[in-house]
Amino acid sequence: MKELDLHNLLAFLSAVQIVATLVLVPVIKFILDTKVQIEKEKVLIELILKDLEEIKKKLKELEDG
Repeated sequence: MKELDLHNLLAFLSAVQIVATLVLVPVIKFILDTKVQIEKEKVLIELILKDLEEIKKKLKELEDG
């Protein structure tokens, strides 16, 4: 009887592992993709801010003449 219980427990744990993998892998992938996208957006924002600063400097130079 104990062997059957151990076998059932192992089968149950295997099923839990499969379900956890099927659920966790997409969740982790989504989190990592979101994190990468946020970092890309931060870099783009920094580049835009640098460009704006250069435009401001050039406008100031043109105004000062």
